[in-house]
Amino acid sequence: MFLKKKCDIYYVRNLISLIHCVSVLKQIKNSNYKILFLNYYWINKKTFIFLKNFFKIYFDEIVTLNFSSKNLYNNVSSKKFNSVEKIFIRRQKLNKFSKKIIIDLKKFDIRNIFSGGDDFHLLFKNYNKIYFIEHGVGNYRDGLIFKKKKITTIINFFLKYLNYFFSNFIYSKKYDGYFSLLSNKIKLKPIINNYKTAYINIKKEYMLSTLNDMSYYIKKNVDLPNFTQKKKIFINLTGLKYINELENNKIIEKIISNIDNNEIVILKDHPRYVALDNRIKKDLLKKLKKNKIKFFVIKKSILKNIPLELFIYLVSSNKIISAWSSVSFFCAILFDDLKFKNIMLFDYCMKYPYDDESKRDKVFFSIIKNKFKNIKFL
Repeated sequence: MFLKKKCDIYYVRNLISLIHCVSVLKQIKNSNYKILFLNYYWINKKTFIFLKNFFKIYFDEIVTLNFSSKNLYNNVSSKKFNSVEKIFIRRQKLNKFSKKIIIDLKKFDIRNIFSGGDDFHLLFKNYNKIYFIEHGVGNYRDGLIFKKKKITTIINFFLKYLNYFFSNFIYSKKYDGYFSLLSNKIKLKPIINNYKTAYINIKKEYMLSTLNDMSYYIKKNVDLPNFTQKKKIFINLTGLKYINELENNKIIEKIISNIDNNEIVILKDHPRYVALDNRIKKDLLKKLKKNKIKFFVIKKSILKNIPLELFIYLVSSNKIISAWSSVSFFCAILFDDLKFKNIMLFDYCMKYPYDDESKRDKVFFSIIKNKFKNIKFL
């Protein structure tokens, strides 16, 4: 009798989440066959091809695809979907998504599913355990501020019941765990898919080990910029919204006042987020030049698309000044013992948000503000 091969499958939404996955692999240390499904809609294709040989060390098989459900949502008449619309859109999405995900279930016995979003775990009927892999601060934030809804529980129970008779009805499943770096500081269970979910720490020693291995790989394959000064400071402007000249000057002065004379400033745009107005960045560069502060703007595509946490480790930076971002929180955990200076432009981001999530950010911050004492909130 042919024995199926024990298998773990992985699906992630961004590169930092993929780094989380490698750290989880190091931490759990099982011998299961490991398949990574990687969606080029979320992760830059050129960057992943460059890093592919690195990830082949950790995954036995890598399956690439390109899938987006964006058009399904665009075709709906209203932007605020009702419950019925959400159910049918979700069903449509997964029907289309399933055609992209091919795995031989006669060959593999799926033991663990590590999912980073897009309802990837719902594509598989039989599984042992399902885990959510963190890809930013948003899921943990929403998991702490949103409460369980009775109506959602009732609808989900009804869909689960229907699924016994009609196999293609989709219902939410409870994750067996939420693999999280943030949980090193935040010891609270988030609500994921309307279920209270146990967090599992991604121990920072494994994350630092992964960053170290990736840095070694990158240094072997890329010519890094020749920074002329030892002390390097990253400035992350992603999400800073231009309001007017007065406020623009205030935030730039605040940034400049936190730069030391012996530091070189490094700026790198977000891999996917595109600012509608780069006025703050342009004016900051002019001010840096005027003040004779050395700076370097990352333009090389491979370096431009790697996560900032990895870049900070890669060049041994000792400081970051950032808008509200997962980067600041992750760095506060990873570099806590390394005399790393972590400054967040908190007041400006809360006063002038670039999207409607700032209200949730404020509530989240009120819950966790005492957990990150090594971040200077300005």
